Amino acid sequence: MKKNQAQGHRSSRIFRIFFISWMTCMLYIIPYPSMGQDKGITLNMKNAEATLIFLKIEQQSSYKFFYKTEQIKQLKNISIQVRNAPIKNVLDEIFNGTNFTYETTGEQIVVLEKKIEKKELITVTGNVKDTKGETIIGVAIVIKGTTSGVVTDINGNFSIKAAPDNILQFRFLGMKDKDLPIPANHQLNVIMEDDSRVIEEVVVTGYGDFKKSSYTGSASVVNMDKMKSLPVVSVTQMLEANLPGVSLYSNSGQPGSNVSMRIRGIGSFNASNEPLYVLDGVPITSGNMSSNDMNTGGLGFISTLNPADIENITVLKDAASASLYGARGANGVVLITTRKGSQGKTTYSLKASYGISDLAYTFRETMGGDERRELIREGYLNAQLDEGATPEAAAEYADQQADIYASKPANGYSDWFDELFRKGHQQSYDFSAMGGNSNTQFAGSISYTKQEGVSINSGFERLGGHFNFSNTYKRFDLAMNALLSVTKSKATPEGQWYSSAMYTSKYSLTPSVPIYNEDGTYNTNIPLNGNLNPLYENTINDYYTQVARTFASLEAGYTIIKGLKLSTSFNVDYTYTKDFRYFSPLSSDGLAMNGQGDMWMVENIRYNSNTRLAYSNSFGLHNVDATIAYEVQHWDHDDLFGEAKNYANTKNNTLSNASTPVSVGQTKKGDAMLSYVASVNYDYNQRYYLSFSFRRDGSSRLQKDNRWDNFWALSGSWRISQENFMMSLSSWLTDAKIRLSYGVNGNIPVSLYGFYGSYSTSWSYNEKPAMVESVIANDNLSWEKNYSLNFGIDLSLFDRVNISFDYYKRTTKDLLLDRQVNSITGFGTILDNVGEMENKGFELDIKSVNIQKANFSWSSALNMASNKNKIIKLADLSEFYAANYYIRKEGYSYGTICLREYAGVDPDNGKPMYYSNQEGKDGVRSREKVYDPNDAASIPLVDIYPKLTGGFTNTFRYYFADLSFNFSFSLGGHSYDAAMWALQDDGHAANTNKSVELRRRWQKPGDKTDIPRYVAGQEYGGWWHSSRGIHSTDHLRLKNFTLGISAPKRWTDVLGLSMARVYFSGTNLLTWASYDQYDPELTGTVEFNVPPLKTYAFGIEIGL
Repeated sequence: MKKNQAQGHRSSRIFRIFFISWMTCMLYIIPYPSMGQDKGITLNMKNAEATLIFLKIEQQSSYKFFYKTEQIKQLKNISIQVRNAPIKNVLDEIFNGTNFTYETTGEQIVVLEKKIEKKELITVTGNVKDTKGETIIGVAIVIKGTTSGVVTDINGNFSIKAAPDNILQFRFLGMKDKDLPIPANHQLNVIMEDDSRVIEEVVVTGYGDFKKSSYTGSASVVNMDKMKSLPVVSVTQMLEANLPGVSLYSNSGQPGSNVSMRIRGIGSFNASNEPLYVLDGVPITSGNMSSNDMNTGGLGFISTLNPADIENITVLKDAASASLYGARGANGVVLITTRKGSQGKTTYSLKASYGISDLAYTFRETMGGDERRELIREGYLNAQLDEGATPEAAAEYADQQADIYASKPANGYSDWFDELFRKGHQQSYDFSAMGGNSNTQFAGSISYTKQEGVSINSGFERLGGHFNFSNTYKRFDLAMNALLSVTKSKATPEGQWYSSAMYTSKYSLTPSVPIYNEDGTYNTNIPLNGNLNPLYENTINDYYTQVARTFASLEAGYTIIKGLKLSTSFNVDYTYTKDFRYFSPLSSDGLAMNGQGDMWMVENIRYNSNTRLAYSNSFGLHNVDATIAYEVQHWDHDDLFGEAKNYANTKNNTLSNASTPVSVGQTKKGDAMLSYVASVNYDYNQRYYLSFSFRRDGSSRLQKDNRWDNFWALSGSWRISQENFMMSLSSWLTDAKIRLSYGVNGNIPVSLYGFYGSYSTSWSYNEKPAMVESVIANDNLSWEKNYSLNFGIDLSLFDRVNISFDYYKRTTKDLLLDRQVNSITGFGTILDNVGEMENKGFELDIKSVNIQKANFSWSSALNMASNKNKIIKLADLSEFYAANYYIRKEGYSYGTICLREYAGVDPDNGKPMYYSNQEGKDGVRSREKVYDPNDAASIPLVDIYPKLTGGFTNTFRYYFADLSFNFSFSLGGHSYDAAMWALQDDGHAANTNKSVELRRRWQKPGDKTDIPRYVAGQEYGGWWHSSRGIHSTDHLRLKNFTLGISAPKRWTDVLGLSMARVYFSGTNLLTWASYDQYDPELTGTVEFNVPPLKTYAFGIEIGL
């Protein structure tokens, strides 16, 4: 007690010392106005009103301002930056070039309107260009201290009437402001410089590049330079929490796993929901490349790309943006732009990093050996007491059962998770070079990445190269681009396979199951796991996916006349994939066949040809550009499968080493699309913008009478800030734009030949070949149509804050759904265009430059989005069940979970209860609580999709240090624990692992909990699917973190380097979640796959 008191006195004393010290510091830090003494004035204000500047001066001094309010209203748009300046110098700078002056009397400053004779105005003319000599259209020229002004025309010229002693202020978004006096010859030729605080984003559409301020559609841009240090394998990992309206999902955290992207929700049942990926203007293959069904995470095509080769990514979201891609852009478009060469001397860059990975969050924590034994014993004790046994007899029986199901092995309790999982390690190296002159530029890189997965025997390896070349000669230009990569992924089985490390360590392999026998050999006496030891199996078996990928493009252009250019491009995207599985004769999986080997060899080749004619010209203040194009796309797929068994030895696991062929198969398929494209963009004085695009697509996946369809979009925007009536707001409103778009694009069936009436020829009858009808014909099968409306507002405030807001509504009509057909046909359903679905929501993106000084800067970015999905119309039925836990019902979200509704635990007896929810004749459901789940009806409960998602990024630079971090958040979403039946069964089975959630179980009358009494053989507990397994996915996560230190220039100059930097970075470092038993980013149905990982990495960058 005395020790605690002493600690309390010590803590109190330390707190008092800290408080007094802090207050003392604050006394020195807080500025006090000078009384009777003119101390220096410090101001840093831009486009401010005079009254606000006067207030700041009064706060820093003893001076008081006196003026006529009505007159002083004319004194606006004043920019001033001084530090410890005398009051006279400050006042002279404020009033210079204005119609006002001042007089001082003691500490009083009186502001007066100048008494000047009316001067004859002069005409000042001139031209405005940037540092590259390009004219700038739309520069605002304002007479200082007034709202009178003009803007530059299409040639960058201007003419303004002003008094000879006026000051002209030049302002343009993304450029540094300039205040200039009027020269004697009344001519001003102005060069404006880029302002690094407000460098404007460029929207790359594949059919032309647009500045964000002139773009009429909805698009988001991510610059990869800000994320180049992150320890990620896939490009898609860099997009998480950085783009509003974009959601990423993965079934697995294993290295290189496929990632699905959703842009503004899900829009189809049976067609693709993936966006179109376009690499340097060319549509490419995407999705899962693995054919191995044991690898549920797959291997993503995007994982073959090196993130270091990517310069920026643009995501097109609305119809105005995506309609240029027609049927392929129905779910949005992801435009990936690789690094290009630049004019100047050749530069070299080397980057290397090393990192360590682990699970990002708790995943299904289970009880240890002693705790689990006590729980098993308690369950049997309760069961015996319920059957009327005496306490002594019940205890004796419970001990016996605990010895059977939860005994302690001779080697001690086993930790299967610790044996099957490890810390993952990764290393990455990247070398690049770029340079060129005014006519020729080039860029090239070579990279190597190796990652060990957290699951034993899993890993990822990628060797890649990139080369880009461009040349201009007179009217001709030529560009070539190539990416080469070889990627190998080793993924251990996932899902409910006996060899799955996650499934077995969390479900069937309890602490009472020995890993090794007493003689040190592997224990294979595991009946619940098919007598299979996953540690042994994953040591002697082999699984891998290997992909060789080549992407090459060639583009040539000819400028016919100024503003008119003809260009053509041809591209090839080739991938060769090998999937191999080997089950050793020594393994349980391979024992019956004395070893088994499977090999899939898949070849994909996609050709794309594009020829287009582009025109661009200006007529005074009218600007027009137009494009017409003709595209051809062709895709061929060829795969070969072979299986063999009966291996003579385990030294060589190739199929030729097996003596008995089992099966062989081959598939050839492909499709083609032909397209005609046209687009027109018009603007007047960079103030009013109008765009129209049209595309006609023909697809081989549809019958010839339905394969052609038209897609179009119309959009417009109004830069209202350029209007004269808005000039009075220009001191704080840098730019303002209103956007509106509406359009239609399409989606085609996933099936390549779904409209054909086809037969399968792989059947046999009496050992003779046989044909079986496999698909019923539907000549009416057609395109899904997406009708998209988008309204947006873009604001730029104080040259520091950019705000973008979008509201959208996306309606999918002619939805591809399975419609019932008469069973006399031999089929139950047929795919048809019969449904309708809707997505609507909003997106908000705010970016700000909070502080920008020579040695310190701080910028922030906040994005958030909300999407609501609703099924409008289904086929024959108004509802049907899907994927065990979901319902597809008109008026509800596609992601609606439909289960029994859990009513909690009866506090008197600890039994689980359910709401009956039986529907009466009046349509009202009963709310009676029942014990038997068979008496409870399943009802729609919650939507898995979150109501609000977003991210918050901050970036700091201080002298040689840089710091950035990004938080992601999600609110309103849900997941279903599809493993609750196993880990929270409340006593149904005694031979499995038990979740620590069962610690909260009911144990005595009056206990209030949602976990029932634990009783061996429990019939109606967690074994039954119910809303008890539904959990919130609300969370906040430190998604990315980077801290870097760059060497001072004087050091790098001595070493002959252009730059040198060391850094620490990490992903998924901290998580705060509503539910703590598995990762909150696992949405939908959660089973036993490897969850997302957190990674710490250290790296170095060197430039030559």
